[in-house]
Amino acid sequence: MKGADAFDIYVGGALVLIGLAIAIPLVLPYVIGIALAYVIFWVWGAIAGLLWPRKRLTREEVHRRAEEARKEMKAQEAAEREEERLRRQGQIARFELEKRKREEEIARWDAIQKAERNEHLAGLTRNVYPEVLVKPGQTGVLLAEGYQRIKISPDGRSGAEYYWVKPRFNEGLEHAFFCYTVEDEVKNFTKEVQLHTSDGPDVVFTINDKRFAIDVETGSNEKRNPIMLRKRFNNYREWYHQFFILVTRKKLKYRYAKYGPVVTRATFRETIKKAIDSLAPSRTQ
Repeated sequence: MKGADAFDIYVGGALVLIGLAIAIPLVLPYVIGIALAYVIFWVWGAIAGLLWPRKRLTREEVHRRAEEARKEMKAQEAAEREEERLRRQGQIARFELEKRKREEEIARWDAIQKAERNEHLAGLTRNVYPEVLVKPGQTGVLLAEGYQRIKISPDGRSGAEYYWVKPRFNEGLEHAFFCYTVEDEVKNFTKEVQLHTSDGPDVVFTINDKRFAIDVETGSNEKRNPIMLRKRFNNYREWYHQFFILVTRKKLKYRYAKYGPVVTRATFRETIKKAIDSLAPSRTQ
């Protein structure tokens, strides 16, 4: 071995010894403390075993305790399920109670609205109302009942005014307005009045077993199917004592004259009265 290597070994060994000399005094108390604690714990365990000896459980005892644990767990699960069931029942009961309250509240408001609506509907028994006669609060009721607003002149002479009209199925406002106007006029002479929406004339009335017919024309039928229109009025000549064609616009008078006797909104009242008076003196109301 060379002198340099031997010197390194000696120096290294000396450093290790010095390190141990420093570390042992520092670490030794901890090692002694751990060992002493272990000894004390072991001694205490031995003494406790002598003073309070543990009873060895038999196999039956182990099974019994396990069964008791299982029963206790099942009982706890059953209690939790019952609690969940009661909670859900309570929720359902609360839901049903709230539902009944909502239904009662809705019924109460419906009754209030119905009472208000009936109050506003008091006196509204006609199909046409001049707007000047409509009371405050009745406009919404009229709209809800299917009435519509139209500006029109009933006789073509006075200025146009607003009216509320309740049209029938598939019927224009103007046509409905004049059908109802004719009906009201004819009721001054007889109660035997009928309105038609599809088959037959628009207004049919009977006096002394004589049947009269009035068809309200706005011009649309003549444009759509003049052949059918001619056939219809030819049938009226056979079916009724007299019939009239009420045109809603004066300019339509000459277009419809070829189908039968034409009256306008300005002349239909006078024409109806003359036709009825022609039955005198035998006419009875």
